[in-house]
Amino acid sequence: MTDDNMFESCARSADDLAAVFEYDGDSGHFYLYMTQDAQGQKIAGSIRVLTGMRDFEQEDVAIRWDENESHVGLFIRGKLWAVFDANTRAKYGGNYQVGMQPQIPAEAADCFTKEKRPEPQPGWQRNQKSFAEVSFFGEHDHPREYELKAELTKLLDKHWEVRAAYLPDVRVGGFDQIKFMLCIKTLYGHETSELLEAVGKIYASLYEKHEEMDTMFLDDKQEAAVLKACKPFYEKP
Repeated sequence: MTDDNMFESCARSADDLAAVFEYDGDSGHFYLYMTQDAQGQKIAGSIRVLTGMRDFEQEDVAIRWDENESHVGLFIRGKLWAVFDANTRAKYGGNYQVGMQPQIPAEAADCFTKEKRPEPQPGWQRNQKSFAEVSFFGEHDHPREYELKAELTKLLDKHWEVRAAYLPDVRVGGFDQIKFMLCIKTLYGHETSELLEAVGKIYASLYEKHEEMDTMFLDDKQEAAVLKACKPFYEKP
């Protein structure tokens, strides 16, 4: 392979199917392979992702199976661009273009947002405070939190679903105390338990506190309100 080529793969846990993204310098395709066919590996499906020059790097590409391993998706810069239904062999998406939106049915895209427990509504994680109870007072820019932002940035880079993160000063409810709160915007506007747990570990390691870090997962309307108070300290392109 030349330096311009790209290859990414991910097999289902049963090792009977594998999804592969391959770019050869001229075009990129997303494949579904049958790995246990009597005649060896066999292509079960193919989606053309792009033709011509690519504008993304290897680290921008991820392949994920959904929780039930019934669908597998190709993500580029955290956005779902192609999906195979492993049961029916139906295929969706492709035709990657900068500035365009993937054409994937909601029922296929929704497979990748399901959690093992019911998905909570966007809001303040601790005590489930409503968004209406939170007032924002600008970006929290204290030197003590520079390390926190740096560690959070490393974490958020590993999570395809995160689009942006903010650290504003806030006041909750009728209390006079002003504190900082982590506000995260994910692709679908809901929290993930894995990310929430990882955030808590970083917070505990830096502050030696046993309480959870106040965290809010934003939908589009809520993010617009936060943007009036501060800029994101983390943002995916």
